Amino acid sequence: MIETAKEALYYALTNDTALKNLLGTTDNRIFGEYSRGLEVIPSITFFVFSSQRENGMSDRFIVEFQLDVWGNIHSVVADQIVSRIYGLLHNTTIKVNGTLKSFLCTVGQAREMIEDNVRHYSMDITIHTR
Repeated sequence: MIETAKEALYYALTNDTALKNLLGTTDNRIFGEYSRGLEVIPSITFFVFSSQRENGMSDRFIVEFQLDVWGNIHSVVADQIVSRIYGLLHNTTIKVNGTLKSFLCTVGQAREMIEDNVRHYSMDITIHTR
C-alpha cells in the first residue's frame, strides 16, 4: 500500500496549478529523493517514514511521509508553498484519474529551519489508503 500512497501524494502535488505556479516552472520540482531536489529551489521532496495497518482494519493502511519544502532564505515562496500544500491536502481524499487512492489525507506539524542560504520546512503528511 506504500505505492498507492506515494502515487496519491505525487499526483496531488504535481497536478495542482497553484502549486506549479509557486514552484515557478513547468519543469518538475517535486522529488521522492533529496539529491535532485536540492539542486533546484524552490522544490519539494518527500519520503515514507512509517507504514502500518490501521487498527482493526485488515484492508486499510496508514502511510506517513516527511515532506520537505526548500526555498531561498530571502523569499516568502517557501512559506506560500507550505500554505498551499496544507490547503490542498489537509482533510481531503485523493483520486487519481477518477480512482480513489486515499480516503483521508492529513497534514500535521510543519517545522521551519534555516540551513546556509536555504529556508527549509519539514511537514508531516499522513495518508490513509486501501
